[in-house]
Amino acid sequence: RRRGMKKIVADMMMVAMAINLNKLHSKIQNNQTGIIEYKKAA
Repeated sequence: RRRGMKKIVADMMMVAMAINLNKLHSKIQNNQTGIIEYKKAA
């Protein structure tokens, strides 16, 4: 268990980074590392 707002926020930031690293790893494994081009809305 975490006590204190700073520790809770730090823990949540680490969870978010882990999720993003997992997504990045997945994209690298599937060779989907190209630049995403967005179309301008009309």
